[in-house]
Amino acid sequence: MKRCSRCLLPETYPKISFDKQGVCSYCRGESYFGIENKEKIKNLIKNKEKLKNDFERFLHKIKGKNEYDCLLLLSGGKDSIYLLYILKKKYNLNILTYTVDTGLMNPRAKKNIAIVIDKLNVDHIFYKPGNDFFKKLYRFYLKNPSSSTFCDKICEVCSNVIHGLGLIEASKRKIPFVALGYSPDQTDHFFYKIPREELNKNWIPEELLKNKNHGIDLEYFWNPEKTDFIPELFLPFHVIDYPSIERIYEAIEKLGLVKKRHLNFLKTNCYLAWLLHYLDLNVNGYTPYIKDISRNIQMGKLQLTLVKKIYYMCGLQLLKHNLIKRSDKKYVLDQLNLKINDILAIK
Repeated sequence: MKRCSRCLLPETYPKISFDKQGVCSYCRGESYFGIENKEKIKNLIKNKEKLKNDFERFLHKIKGKNEYDCLLLLSGGKDSIYLLYILKKKYNLNILTYTVDTGLMNPRAKKNIAIVIDKLNVDHIFYKPGNDFFKKLYRFYLKNPSSSTFCDKICEVCSNVIHGLGLIEASKRKIPFVALGYSPDQTDHFFYKIPREELNKNWIPEELLKNKNHGIDLEYFWNPEKTDFIPELFLPFHVIDYPSIERIYEAIEKLGLVKKRHLNFLKTNCYLAWLLHYLDLNVNGYTPYIKDISRNIQMGKLQLTLVKKIYYMCGLQLLKHNLIKRSDKKYVLDQLNLKINDILAIK
């Protein structure tokens, strides 16, 4: 398969083309994460100090005014754990941690959460929606695939549900803001605060409103009309200091929270993610995560040779040919009562 000589995007990626040197149209700034998004990133970096000051002034203003200063969505991965530590220890916030159990969480992530909330002495809510909500949600989108990839669509909807459940809980308790542990490397986000107009919208997906036969309880989606208090939704790592991934691993272990070997995304990622990657590799010829990896190569944050050796030659090929994560994928399919060939046939 042909890949970009500069960032490794494959020829199967949407609307891609290559010049005579094998450099893709995305590296040349002709589409998607090219010139337009680079400018947004530059503006965020340029205004980072001002935005950080705005964030810290907000914290000073709200601190101690309510039962909790912040609700933090704790996934059990490195970023949410490190953000919890920073907000509690550096900014001295009283934090309610909140975890949404989709039913497909990795047990390692749950163990990390138990360790961290105990050692940092914070309150925690482990919330699992009833009525098989997530099972019905995942089945619907796997059986009714959109024009985008499985990962893009299903992860987007799932994330919006989890963020919305955090907002709902914060709204009930009058908690001023919800914190998300997205790293600045996740460059689809060009802001550190979710725009107010987004929070004023109903987050129920249009396809669920149109199709009434799914049996999915829409009450679990964020709906601002059902509250008189709308918290802010922040991505603090986009403006406060964020060390390298390796330094975060080392810091969390050095602080005596969780050992480095238990923080790798291979051990904390939800089981569903591996099924979605497998489907996208076999149906679309790529996994959407490649865009983040390619952009980080473009920005000099990842070494091309390292990615070639580890990500492509090992991980993707093994996953595509069903040689790794087989038990994880089988577990998800069993839980959802689906067959892989049935999903592939639909797409």
